[in-house]
Amino acid sequence: MLRRMRRREFLKSASAAVAFGALAPRVNAQAKELRCAFIGVGGRGISLLRETLKLPGIRIVAICDINEQNRNRAVAIVQEAQKHRPDALGDKGVFHYRDLLARDDVDCLVIATPCNWHATMYVDALNAGKHFYGEKPIAITMNEIRAILEARKKTRK
Repeated sequence: MLRRMRRREFLKSASAAVAFGALAPRVNAQAKELRCAFIGVGGRGISLLRETLKLPGIRIVAICDINEQNRNRAVAIVQEAQKHRPDALGDKGVFHYRDLLARDDVDCLVIATPCNWHATMYVDALNAGKHFYGEKPIAITMNEIRAILEARKKTRK
C-alpha cells in the first residue's frame, strides 16, 4: 500500500536530492563519493543532515556548529549512519566554519544557520570556490545581496 507523503517530508527530501543531485556530476567527478560538510546543525540543519544521509554517494566529512550539544548530536548521527566519525568544528567561535573552506577534502557545504549569517557565509563559500546548499533568505540587506552577487561574479568560471 502506498503511503501518502506529507508536504514537509516531500520538501525536505526534494531539497536534499536537488542540491546534491545537481552537484554530484560537477564536483569531484573522479571520486566515488561527494564529500560534504555541514555548517549549522540545529533544528533545520539536523533535518537536512538526516535527509542527506539517506542519499547514496555522499560522505559527511565534517560538522560545524558553535553549540556543542548540536555538534555532538550530529557527529553521533553521522557516526551511526556512515560508520565513521566526521571532524567536529565550532568550539573556536563563530568563524571556525572558515576552516572548512580551506579544506581540500570538502567538495560542498550545507549551510543551515540563522538568517543573519547567510550572506556572510555564502560570500565566504563563493570566495573559497566551494559549492553549497544554502537556506533562504539569501540575504537580509541590499548590501549583502550586492556582496553575494560580486562574489559570484568574481568566482564564476
